[in-house]
Amino acid sequence: MALDTYANLQTSIASWLHRADLSSQIPDFIDLCETKFNRVLRLSTMEVRATATLDEQYEEVPTDFLEMRSIQITGGSGGMLSYLTPHQAQDSYRTNASGIPRFYTIVDGSIVFIPPPGGSYEMEMLYYKAIPALSDSATTNWMLTNHPDVYLYGSLKEAEAFIKNDPRIMTWKQQYEEAMSQVMAADQRARWSGSPMQMRPTMGYP
Repeated sequence: MALDTYANLQTSIASWLHRADLSSQIPDFIDLCETKFNRVLRLSTMEVRATATLDEQYEEVPTDFLEMRSIQITGGSGGMLSYLTPHQAQDSYRTNASGIPRFYTIVDGSIVFIPPPGGSYEMEMLYYKAIPALSDSATTNWMLTNHPDVYLYGSLKEAEAFIKNDPRIMTWKQQYEEAMSQVMAADQRARWSGSPMQMRPTMGYP
């Protein structure tokens, strides 16, 4: 059976487990697997470039936001914004003076710009988005299409806490870790495949 849809993935998981009584639990195994994907993976396919007008100090992060890569104000005297921890932002910038934002932090699901914008600025943000979750209505996604083995082995591994003491778990775990390593290695090759090799001088040595 092709691992190309949410339903087929569930059927394959039940088949590999040799269990016909886990129809209520298998979606949980898949959900847990997807949670691990979003916690561990930062692939080029997950990158999103978004533009917006910045005119408020607090802006909600996108609904699919996982992690920021960069923010910059385009045009004029803007530029790349530097990240501050929430503690640094609170301690270092206690003034209400506005201007062109130079820093940002993330607090309670919002991006905080420092100093507060003194006008309207065009902003460009590059961030990692969550892998779309599979469901009965969202039957496939790019991860399942390109890496069905990771979905299968990851879901089988997540079954361990429920089925307990199955000797096959270690094999599935090894297969999952190997597949995940291959996915990340392939992404790195794709990122740098167009970059020519360059020799760098060794400083301080003849």
